[in-house]
Amino acid sequence: MVKALRTSVRTGGLRQGGLQAGLGSDSVFATSSLDLNFAVNKNLGTLVDATTGSNLVNFTRATSATYVGSDGLIKSATTDEARFDHDPTTGESLGLLLEDEGRNLLQYSEDFTDPDWIVINLNGTLTPDQAVAPDGTITAELYTEDTATSERYFAQTSPVTSGTTYTVSIWAKQASGDRYLGLVLPSAGFGVNCIASFTLSGAGSYNITTSGTGTTADIQQFPNGWYRCWLTSQATATVSPAAQFRLSSSSTNGTQSYTGDGTSGIYVWGAQFEAGSSPTSYIPTENNPLGVTRAADVASIGGSDFSSWYRQDEGTVFVDVFNRAIYSGTNSFPYIAQFDDGTNTERISLDHSVLAGGYRTQYVVRDGDINQASITAQSGLATGAAKWASTYGLNSFASASNGAAAVAGGSGTVPTVNRLQIGTGFGTQYNGTIKRLTFWPQRLPNATLQNITT
Repeated sequence: MVKALRTSVRTGGLRQGGLQAGLGSDSVFATSSLDLNFAVNKNLGTLVDATTGSNLVNFTRATSATYVGSDGLIKSATTDEARFDHDPTTGESLGLLLEDEGRNLLQYSEDFTDPDWIVINLNGTLTPDQAVAPDGTITAELYTEDTATSERYFAQTSPVTSGTTYTVSIWAKQASGDRYLGLVLPSAGFGVNCIASFTLSGAGSYNITTSGTGTTADIQQFPNGWYRCWLTSQATATVSPAAQFRLSSSSTNGTQSYTGDGTSGIYVWGAQFEAGSSPTSYIPTENNPLGVTRAADVASIGGSDFSSWYRQDEGTVFVDVFNRAIYSGTNSFPYIAQFDDGTNTERISLDHSVLAGGYRTQYVVRDGDINQASITAQSGLATGAAKWASTYGLNSFASASNGAAAVAGGSGTVPTVNRLQIGTGFGTQYNGTIKRLTFWPQRLPNATLQNITT
């Protein structure tokens, strides 16, 4: 049994186990009835509630999945094992990782010498098991150029559907010489050749040479000189184009033809091609013609584990999250948390909405199939860290995020609910990490909502 910790809030901030942060006036003091401090309690190996010391969360995932460990290396979690993610460069604990179902459409994501890969324009050699990979194993391949004057790449075909956004990604590391990584989503599936070049040194950088609809790129630094690089665009045809992984001598032209020196090259590992507007956790594959699927993470609290801490007539919920996914299109509603009765008619929900005007945090209270409150707390939020507090009571609803003044709205009744869904609800599943989710069994003042999200 874990020693119980009391999480308290005053007008200035949160306190756990006697540790205070930014506390102000003592005019408000409340003790939480639920405190899921995932970023701190990850070492306990369970989804423990810091207030009671009990494991109240029911967590399932039908497959294994990967995450970033505190050492920055890619780790694997078994079926139904929760993942606690970390910043790959600082080691910071980011909390509970929650993702929707995902699929890596490529075969042999670590063996680029397999016949499933197209190497007609390789103009060099791929040598397996030449360096320690981002998962700590000696499985990285060395891509070394020859002396020809030509373009250099390996590729693999994957089916795409017109109108769907896709992301191609890979880990790369400088080996010898001054060489760069190029990624290409070809015109056969994306209207034009979408091209990005990546600099594998320093903090890492990228340059988009040409782009199609919704094309973006980015690079993330990992330990030991590794970088995860990705390119995203929307398909314009339903075909099977070949995503290309290129070796380049240019930081601004990933498809440049050049004369090789016979020795320069880069290390590569962990290729992934998936539907979505940003890369998800790595999904390793072998010989799987339809790709490999990672099942969705499902977390909830119900029954007596829920009723033991929840208050029906009033309460306040706080979340500290890190949004990872960039959701494509409009009218997407990824739910960070939802209290409900198993239907859409009785619920209290927090979603990270994507509408025509951009991103926003939205707080909805719905009773008798009628919205009692619908509050937009902040606009313009895409990816990154966010703190969010929302409160409810009869004819009294408000929400605040990232230190902005609380927004009040709505006048109505409170729904009757019997469970908490974490990272999902009646919309798109949330893709990101939750550092902390805390509940106080009282309607906290609006000023407190603002202060605890600062």
